[in-house]
Amino acid sequence: MPVSDEFLTRLALASHRRDGFLRDPSSSNNQSVDRLSAIFQTRWLASDAITLDTMTFLGKTRERFPSYHCSVINEDALFINGLGILWPGDTDPSNPSAYQNNCKANDRDSLPDLVTNQGSTQRQIKHQDTLMFGATLNWELNENHSLKTILGYRDAIKKGPQQTADEGGPEAFLRGIVLDDADQESLTLELQLNGQFFDGAVEYATGVFWQDEFKSERYLLSSPLVGVDAINLAQLAAGRVPDASLIPPGGSAPPIVGALVPLDTLQDFDIDGETLAIFTQATWHINEQFELTLGGRYTEEDRQSELITRTSDLAAVTDIVSADPRFVTLDPAMGLLTYSGVWAEDPISLANDILKASVSGEVGSPLGAPVRDYMDSTFKEFTPMASGSWLVPDAWLDGSFISSGMAYATWSNGFKSGFHEPSGVDGLLVVEPEALENREIGFKIDALEHSLRVNVALYSMTFENMQLITVGLDSANSLVVTSQNAGKSMIEGGEIEILWLPSPEMLVSLTYSNNNYKFLEFEDVALTPLAVSGEKVVLDRSDEEFAVSPRQSASLGVQYTIVSDIGLIVPRFDLSYKGETYMGFDDGSWEVTKTNPGAVYADDYILLDARLSWTNINDDLSIAAYVKNLTDERYDIGAVATGESLGTFARVLGEPRFYGVEVRKTF
Repeated sequence: MPVSDEFLTRLALASHRRDGFLRDPSSSNNQSVDRLSAIFQTRWLASDAITLDTMTFLGKTRERFPSYHCSVINEDALFINGLGILWPGDTDPSNPSAYQNNCKANDRDSLPDLVTNQGSTQRQIKHQDTLMFGATLNWELNENHSLKTILGYRDAIKKGPQQTADEGGPEAFLRGIVLDDADQESLTLELQLNGQFFDGAVEYATGVFWQDEFKSERYLLSSPLVGVDAINLAQLAAGRVPDASLIPPGGSAPPIVGALVPLDTLQDFDIDGETLAIFTQATWHINEQFELTLGGRYTEEDRQSELITRTSDLAAVTDIVSADPRFVTLDPAMGLLTYSGVWAEDPISLANDILKASVSGEVGSPLGAPVRDYMDSTFKEFTPMASGSWLVPDAWLDGSFISSGMAYATWSNGFKSGFHEPSGVDGLLVVEPEALENREIGFKIDALEHSLRVNVALYSMTFENMQLITVGLDSANSLVVTSQNAGKSMIEGGEIEILWLPSPEMLVSLTYSNNNYKFLEFEDVALTPLAVSGEKVVLDRSDEEFAVSPRQSASLGVQYTIVSDIGLIVPRFDLSYKGETYMGFDDGSWEVTKTNPGAVYADDYILLDARLSWTNINDDLSIAAYVKNLTDERYDIGAVATGESLGTFARVLGEPRFYGVEVRKTF
């Protein structure tokens, strides 16, 4: 929509809505899509040398996260039998079952198709409002050099509460919830000087980048009151793993209930970050066949983090529960009480019901005084790169089926900034920066009179201090999902891309990648001795596979264009493959692979999509009908196996067969 010859505008509106496909007895429409957005763009041709482009984006998301299924993979895990803990519903300490039954109630194999059972305490909403603004000023200083200024702003607010983790069953045994509104804001500025020297023989880009960002989040880790038999409590006090065979049928008297697992940990986490980088890169066209590129970037990132933690006031909790004369305070500092009846009366559920009746809201217990933790760290790195490419001379290709060819080699370095991560009641920890050295060689070929294109790349990437998501325990034996560094790791692999036009109307595309992942150095701390006796036992986890990283993936696409009097008609089919994927996040999950590998791997799968589109002769109206996952395959798009701590495998289903119609009109 031109306002004048010098000022142009563009407006785009988009709405994408789709019902969810997973049903749950306590909720509906899980894994839905509901997104509304608007983009307004302007271009001001201020002069022959100056152009200003702007973009404003508004987005609203009102969706529901995918719910997931649960299966038990290790009965000796800490929260099943490893610590001898009893959960609400357990009435016989010699045969605890509530935790496993809770997971099994949401087992995919025991439920109807596309049905989950995560309970009424789930908070599956995904509400987010996003504002973005960008402006790019390009100034052509002369015919060889230009100055570019890029300004960006983003503000995203997530509406709470949003549940991010639990043990997978319908009961609220373990929950992780983002409460209230989480805000993430950033402002960026980049200055670039681009141009060429020596009649275009050398092209360069150099500049400076600055970013200021802020993030704020309120997070709740929540657990119920649990129980422990006196025999198991004595073994734990002696620093031994409980032996359930010592407990008589029906359990010992009196039953003991309390906060052996932390009840509530409420954390307010604020991050202020500032990034400054200086970069330069130049390409030298040595001759018609060979060019060399050299570059480097210096990055300095400052991270300031504040964490305010409030945990349950256990003395107040025992006062609330002991108001019922059946419960007698044993140790208020640990939130322990004895019950005057027997285990068969389910004293754990009774105690939790008393507590719930006295405290309302997401935080299920009185909280103590806040504890503040603050960290300020600076991370900096210089990352150079070099790349060379060689174009095969045309004279070498005369008379062959190859139309053109190019080979290249690249050496480059990458840097991912360090950061501060909450670790339960232990406050903030530092996750060190991740450094990458990448070596890549490859070639690109056009053949058969440019109807066939083949790109092949082989690469080897070495990581220092790779940042990984792992599962651990804090000093209060509360489960925490956090990040840590693996000492050294490597990815070696290759990929191929093929585009083929067997005729002017037909297009065939093929991709294939194969990656070999391995840890060279990866030390961790075993959870069981840490939880039972506080002993830190170092584990060597370098023999494990990378999590959530398939070794093989491939895709095949075929389309045919039919030219008719009413426009273009294009049928298309796409086939995609993803290999078997390890989903374990702790050492216990890797141990499970030695006896039951299917319990912690997502199966490989093949998906088939089909699409039929029509575009009118004026190219301003198109209608497309599509079917995704034509064969209605069941496959996992995400999963988390925690064999040593939770002992469960939570899996998220991918989309079943979907069909729809898309209409696009341009003005």
